[in-house]
Amino acid sequence: MAMLFQYLSAELGIATNKSLPDILGEHMSGGPRIAYWIQAELVAIGTYLAEVIGGALARYLLFDIPLLLSGFITYAVLIGLLLIRDYSGAGRFGQTITFMLIIITIGFVLGLVYGDTDWIATARGLVLRSEGPELLVASMLGATVMPHAIYA
Repeated sequence: MAMLFQYLSAELGIATNKSLPDILGEHMSGGPRIAYWIQAELVAIGTYLAEVIGGALARYLLFDIPLLLSGFITYAVLIGLLLIRDYSGAGRFGQTITFMLIIITIGFVLGLVYGDTDWIATARGLVLRSEGPELLVASMLGATVMPHAIYA
């Protein structure tokens, strides 16, 4: 259902050149409009919460930083990125994201070069396989359905 809603929201944007919140704002008022707004905010909070928890777990696993502190660090980085986006413009934000991606790429490459890499297992990992169609479908849904994209 989430994929259907995301698809329909995209189609609405293409057809009207407006986002779902714009359309809802034009056609609704009062309680239902506020209910949709609250629901959209909860979806956004849930999306960001998943990012903060994922970042906190990664820092905990990689650097053994306590989860609570790691969560605060992740949150601070997220707020910093939002401030860069809002006050430095799209160009500076794009440069920041590109710089972060370069750092991640360097880390992966150094891990492959200096780590104890089993190249046969690495090559096997590049081949798509699953224990059943359910696993493949679940992974595709998890990678493509973005609840916040419905409101973009």
